[in-house]
Amino acid sequence: MKKASNIKEELEKGYDTASDPLEPAGETMNGSSADQKTGSVDRKAAGKWFRNLLVLIAGMLVLMMLFVFFIDPFLYYRSGDHRYWLNSRYVTKGVLEHEDYDTVIIGSSMVQNFRMQSFRDKLGYEPVKATIGAMNLTEMEMMHEIVRDRPGVERIILNLDLAEFTNDDQSVIFPAYQYDENPWNDYKYLLGYETWMRFLPLDVVIDGMYQLGFKLPEKVDRKTRIDDLADWSDDAVFGSEVTWNYYQSLPKIASGSSPEEIYEVMVSRFDVFMERMQFQPEKEYQIIFPPYSALYWVQAAEEGTFDAELRFKRYVVQYFSDWDNVRMIDMQEIPEITDLDHYMDLVHFDPEIQEMIVDAIQDRSCDITAADVNERITATIEMARAFVKEEDARFSNPIPLLSE
Repeated sequence: MKKASNIKEELEKGYDTASDPLEPAGETMNGSSADQKTGSVDRKAAGKWFRNLLVLIAGMLVLMMLFVFFIDPFLYYRSGDHRYWLNSRYVTKGVLEHEDYDTVIIGSSMVQNFRMQSFRDKLGYEPVKATIGAMNLTEMEMMHEIVRDRPGVERIILNLDLAEFTNDDQSVIFPAYQYDENPWNDYKYLLGYETWMRFLPLDVVIDGMYQLGFKLPEKVDRKTRIDDLADWSDDAVFGSEVTWNYYQSLPKIASGSSPEEIYEVMVSRFDVFMERMQFQPEKEYQIIFPPYSALYWVQAAEEGTFDAELRFKRYVVQYFSDWDNVRMIDMQEIPEITDLDHYMDLVHFDPEIQEMIVDAIQDRSCDITAADVNERITATIEMARAFVKEEDARFSNPIPLLSE
């Protein structure tokens, strides 16, 4: 009995001192629950932090857009009394939309240096320029589309580069968002790299100096004036030797097409161009054939485009022969084309010739019509031939069509 009693006591003692098999499990479960609560709190905190970050970023973007909207470095929304560093690629649309004018000059670098004050003083025009270097046909169409239905625009002056009608590259340099009429795309301006990195900081400094009464350096001041938009004359060096050196540096590569094929391409592209331009009958159009140097025609003869370009010019003049609202001003056989001191390369001319063009618009001394187009083209050919004969020692080979 005693042995049994001892066994019973030991069992009871063991039971009393034994660990509860459920107790460790309970502690583990309670710990897991605490971890879950902690994880939930962390996720909520992270979510709140992320939402706050998004709000902060959105707020910063809104402030940036508002800042650009009010500064408006590209004159996209308004015109104002500010001095900004103007780049024709970015501000031309705004200038055409917001400035007051009755005359638009559309074209390539041939017309970028026109003095707007000369048009006011000599012609009584109130002009603006819509120009870009090497402006192609598509870009001309874009500029014309903006102004052709605009009230108050009385006349449009077009520089017509003949060789442009042989150009296959019709890519557009102007920012697409400015011309797509979709306001939702304005973010490309309001937050754009060009806006913030290239122009906005500079414009804030320049306009700040102007508003505070500081005198800007002349070259900087010219870059801020709409009248001088895209003017490159500050960087130009004119002279005979400069022009000859440029010509001699050019490769003499003949066109792979015949003059007839080139001419047909030019005519085809011109017809498409005119269909897209949609000239307005109530507006006056002045078309300028710019005064390329005699060396330009030499180069054209060497490349095999000489005959096609002049024949195409005849086509254009005859095309407009019955248009009462179209004037054509032909500067391509003025005596100055043989004086290379007026040029910096084959086509770009100095301010003296720029003023001659304005004078020709005023006095109509260089107007060309279907009645005299053949005579005028012959004059250009004869001037080019006389130039080649006079400068014969500079040419290593006879010039096709020009060397006698």
